[in-house]
Amino acid sequence: MNPTIVSVSVRAGKIRIVLRDGRDVAIPMRWSPRLLAATLAQRRNVEIVDEGNALRWPDVDEDISVSAFLAHDSIVTFPAGSLLIADDGSFAGKEKRA
Repeated sequence: MNPTIVSVSVRAGKIRIVLRDGRDVAIPMRWSPRLLAATLAQRRNVEIVDEGNALRWPDVDEDISVSAFLAHDSIVTFPAGSLLIADDGSFAGKEKRA
């Protein structure tokens, strides 16, 4: 079974997805020059497309597949009780949930 995206958030310099199998994965915004240069409104205008296999930002013509999230060496996977990773890749502590 291929992993599919069930939710996405864009904030704090990260693009974060939750997969149907429960994995919570993020990549730094700086991996996408188009998104890095985009406005906050453009970054937040993201769609889950291709039956959950990719993300699409129509305002900046950017697409990122699930496989791109999972294939990179420096990927950040959030376990239960999520951890925050700073933009420089360093550990920044536990995520606070509302």
